[in-house]
Parts: sequence; structure tokens; C-alpha cells
Amino acid sequence: MTRAISARVERLVRYPVKGMSGQDVADAEIRPGSGIPYDRVLALADGLHGMPQGGQWAATETFARLTTHSGLLGVGIALDEQSRTVTLTRPPVADATSGAGPADVTVTLDDTTSRERATAALREWFPGEIDASAALVQADNAYWDERDGTVSLINLDSVDALSAAAGEAVDPLRFRGNIYLSGLGAWTEFALVGERISVGGAELEILRPMSRCRATCVSPSTSRVDTNVPAELTTRFGHIYCGLRARVVTAGTVRTGDSVAHRGAGSGPEQGASRPDPAQWPRPARIVARHEESEEVTSLWLRDPQHGTGAKPLPGQHLRIHAADGSGPVWRCYTLSGVDGGDLRISVQRAADGRMSGLLHDVAVVGEELLVSGPHGHVTLDPGATGPLVLASAGIGITQTLAMLRACAAEQTAREVLLCHTARDTQSLALWHEAYELIGKLPHGRAELFLTRASLGERERWGARAGRPDFAALDLPGGLGEAEAYLCGPVEFMRDARAGLAGRGVPDSAVHQEVFVSPGSGAGTSAPPEPGPFRVSFAGSGVSAVWDANSGTLLDLAESAGVQARSACRSGACLQCEQPLNAGKVAYTTAPMLPPPDDSVLLCCAVPVGDVTLPL
Repeated sequence: MTRAISARVERLVRYPVKGMSGQDVADAEIRPGSGIPYDRVLALADGLHGMPQGGQWAATETFARLTTHSGLLGVGIALDEQSRTVTLTRPPVADATSGAGPADVTVTLDDTTSRERATAALREWFPGEIDASAALVQADNAYWDERDGTVSLINLDSVDALSAAAGEAVDPLRFRGNIYLSGLGAWTEFALVGERISVGGAELEILRPMSRCRATCVSPSTSRVDTNVPAELTTRFGHIYCGLRARVVTAGTVRTGDSVAHRGAGSGPEQGASRPDPAQWPRPARIVARHEESEEVTSLWLRDPQHGTGAKPLPGQHLRIHAADGSGPVWRCYTLSGVDGGDLRISVQRAADGRMSGLLHDVAVVGEELLVSGPHGHVTLDPGATGPLVLASAGIGITQTLAMLRACAAEQTAREVLLCHTARDTQSLALWHEAYELIGKLPHGRAELFLTRASLGERERWGARAGRPDFAALDLPGGLGEAEAYLCGPVEFMRDARAGLAGRGVPDSAVHQEVFVSPGSGAGTSAPPEPGPFRVSFAGSGVSAVWDANSGTLLDLAESAGVQARSACRSGACLQCEQPLNAGKVAYTTAPMLPPPDDSVLLCCAVPVGDVTLPL
């Protein structure tokens, strides 16, 4: 099946020196196993990591990068194909601050001496920033960010959508792509992952979307860090992707103005080395069924195009839905209330002021596609636990309870299970019948229903109690003190439930909850309270890095150092990036929605105020 595409090539750019400015070209002959000629043929090895011999490909962490050397983007680059030379021009920023070094320096490809002269010039242009062991190196092929992704594509419509949401123009060159396309429509490029497209006379296979890091915070016009692009992406759109990574499957010439066409399925999405799991990638999922559970709740079954490429969803995980309305982008998390092979069910409660719930209730119909990502979430049922289990939910929070009950029923768990659900009245009991049926299948299951606004007659008919749960009056044969509890519902409900369980002797570490939010107010942050430098040690990776006020958050620093860390919202809202704090102290430049314990840290919005050790 082919997709109709109405897109064209607006711009072709190569980057002769990795991490430095680009050079526009009118056309390029691209071949399998390669990309645009002379793209990233040179790079500045930082001297701190081992460098492969013979110009073999090396990981990004091997080189000086914009995340730590933003001034490199100000170096002028001009490649002459006929003479096979690259001229580096001293940047204005370095010229104004140091006044040292030549105005420009020319590198002749395959000439070691000219590379050494260029390295010396860079040290003069950036005094104290370029390590003494750093060296300008030449690739046998190219130093692409990923070994297999030789060409990158940027959808200019998506960049325009980001600009509109951020309230400022975002230069597409921040994303350092090779082929810039127009006419696709914002974010529709994600539907091409795993597919083949023709671009001019060449054919490409799209491998994966491109996640974005702190390098995109550097302005191409000033070579200074300004707009926090990753935070703008996550807070506005709910994901951190912009652009596609591709490989060439059929050689051909690509020119500005060329059209783009879909050629059919490729070999499927490919994760790539050290890239985020495909579950995090945004992708279009088709609505295959819709059920009205009640006047307030509608369930949608979505067919996941990536079924089978990743791990099976865990009970308690959620999908993220990404959309837009007349007010701009909007995204929201919905717990998976059902899984049937590659079909995933979300159950959506209409909220009076809910932009996303209104969209899904009013316009989501069978056959349409929704942009989704996930499953996300680390608050999931522990398959190895054997002690008593409490599942406490309120309102639409029953969706998490359903997923966990279904897992318990499938394995016929011998655990004592207490289902405790709260709703307003009998009109608000969407999905309760499923939960009640599942608890009945468990050998040691018991259900307690609480209705806060129902009449006595309604409560008697449904066997419900009045008001909210009083955990002092609830129990299990084995007692609650050894129980593990999962909470899902409004923040106030979870706060009260946690306090009630604590009163019964349930330790805080045994109570699990996840707060779903859809932050959209932007990425405002305060300045770090201390400028540094501080040493940050990643004990699990054996990596140590120096943080200063230009390094961003601890998450930014980890990614710059090549340390993989779990993350999602990048705004202190989802708790996905929470890590133990082995040693040291931190401060938050963005206030977390739910502050972690004192011995933990949210990497995405924290900075060190001294030397820090993390377990990553």
C-alpha cells in the first residue's frame, strides 16, 4: 500500500566538518552505503575517547560536539570539490574574544599536515576549550551520527509547527539535516518510518525518526545556546523527535525542487545503536473499533503499526496521543485498558475543558489515524511479586486497574488481591463490569466499590459503600502491612490513599503511582544557582563529565557524555527520568510537578550544586 505524498526538496545541505556550519548544494549524487558527497568527511576528535584507525566510523561521543562546544557552529566552512579543500574561517565570536589565530585555514583532504594546522588554529580560536590531545580527523567514508543512517531528512512543515507553538522562528538548520522537504504536512513524516521513498532520482529507506538533544539549542546565526528545542518539543508536542534517518537503496541524483514519492514498504523500522526504543517513536495508528462505554467514556481500539518490533506492553503502561486543534498542539497520556495482539485500547473520559478528550470523542472515527507513541511508563505490575496486592483507583483511573487485573487473571495468581474503586454514581461506572468480572476469576480476589454521590438505593443495588475509601476499615486475610499497592486517579485521591495505606503500615516504597500530565505552557526555566564547574560521575557507565552553567540539565549532560538515561517529558512532570542520587546535591531549574524523595533526582530539570554521583 502506498501513501500519497505531495512534497518537494527545498534545500540540500552538507556539513564538511562534523559539528560545524553547513554548505548548501544545488544537487548531489548519492549512492548506497554513502550520503551526500563530503558530508561530515572531517571531524574534531576530542582526544578523550579512543579513535578508530584508518578513518573508520566512530560514535558521536568521540568528537567535540555542540552540546559542549557551541562556538564551533560559528566556524565558516567552504568546501571546493575540484581542489578537494575545506577552508575554515575564524568565527566572529572567537575573533571578538580572543583576537588570536589566522583569519582562515585550509585543509586539503588526505593531507595530515594541513589537518594539524587547522587543529592548531581551532585551539587559538577557542583558547582553553579545545583539549591538547584533540585532532581534526578525516573519515574513510563519513562520520555520520549513526553508522547506518547516511542521509537525514527534515520536514519543514514540522519545523514551522514548532515555530508557531514556541512563538519564535526556529531555524531549520538547528536540526542539521541533509534534505529539507516541504509539503508533507506537520509530523506526517513519522508515517514513513520503515518505508521506501523516491527523492529525485534516488530511492531511500527510512530507518527511524531522529531524537533531538541539546545541540539543537545552539543558534546557527549566533552559535550561542538560546531556545531549549528539546524542551519545546516535549512540552508542546509530547515527543522529542524532528527529522528522519535514512539509507540509500538506489543511487541517483537529488536536486532542489525534486519531488518525493512513496514507493512502498521497506524492511521495517530499525532501532539503531543506542537509540531510544521504537516504542517511544511517534507513529500513526489506525482506529479499528470504537465503543461508547458510557455517556462520559469512549474506548478506541488502535492498530499499532510497530506491533512485534518491541516488547509487549506491560500492565499499567500508557500510550501518548499527539494531535492539534484550533488552539495549537495538544497531547495526553491514556493507560492501555486492553491489549489484543497488535490492537491497543484506550478509554477516554470526556472532560469539560479537555481539548484532547473533546477531539477524541467528537472526531475520532473508525478508519482515521492518530499519532501515538508508547507504551510508556515504569509503574507496572511486578510479575515476580507474591504478597498481597491492593489496586485502588478512582474515576477513569480504573483503566490501570483493568490492565493489572487482566494480567493477574491470565496467570491465575495466588496473591490476595483487593480491588478498591471509587466513582461518583452509577452513571460513572464505565468499565466497572469488566473489573468486577476479572476479580471474580481470581481465587483470592475481593472487590470494594465506593460511590460518593449515589443514593442509598443505588448503593444497595450495586453493593457499594458511601463516600471514599477508609483504609482503616479495609483489610485482607493476610493484612495490609505486607501489601503492594498501585494507585491511579486524581492527585488528591492518590494523596489520601497513600496516607491511608501508610496508616495501615504499608511502607511508602510499596505504594506506586504515576501522574499523567500534558504540560503545554512552555519550557521556562530559571538560571542554575551555581555556575560550576562540578564533576558528575556516572558510576554504572564508568563515565565522568564536567558540568558548568552551559551544560544544561543532568539529563543533557548524560546524553552529551554518551550515557543513556530514561526520559520522556523533559519538564519535571512525568517522573520517568527519576534516578537515585548516590552522592552530592542538586537544584531544580524547573520546579517538578511532584518532587522526588531527597535521595533521588529528576535528571531532566536538575543541575548540580557540587560534585554528584549517579548510578547510570
